[in-house]
Amino acid sequence: MNDNQELVLTIDNSSYGDFNGFEVKFIGFLKIPYPFYTKGWAGGKYLLNRLQSKFGKFTLTISKECKSNTHHNNNGVEVVLNFDDIMQLIKNMWQQNKFCKEQAINQSLSDIFPEELPDEGRIIIELPNEIREIIPSEEQLEKATSFLRRLKKYSLGEKDSLQLMME
Repeated sequence: MNDNQELVLTIDNSSYGDFNGFEVKFIGFLKIPYPFYTKGWAGGKYLLNRLQSKFGKFTLTISKECKSNTHHNNNGVEVVLNFDDIMQLIKNMWQQNKFCKEQAINQSLSDIFPEELPDEGRIIIELPNEIREIIPSEEQLEKATSFLRRLKKYSLGEKDSLQLMME
């Protein structure tokens, strides 16, 4: 079997909506690689929706060797994703999903037990990623988070927190 052959995975999952029946091509593989299945893959529906919202009509090819790229033609846009790139995308999605679940648990427990588990983590999730990315260290991120917590307490009427803000 030639590892440069083109394999085709056809999505067979009604939860993918308009993408049920969508074909994804794979180049450079002996078989369709894990974690891709006819039922889809982690983040697959979101990826396809995003590509459609950006490009309209498109095809998707996952390549073992080619760099990720796009090519515009008369039939829409050919999107090629390098296998390592899409695996990183899936990994990032899982990490974000885990973070969101942890935050949801923390916030819910804070609502249930406000005295024992105050909502210390709530503000940081509201920081846009662009701000989080420019804070160079965990220590500085914690200082910024601490400041925002004190600011929130002050805005909620805890006047003693104003002195803490000046420190």
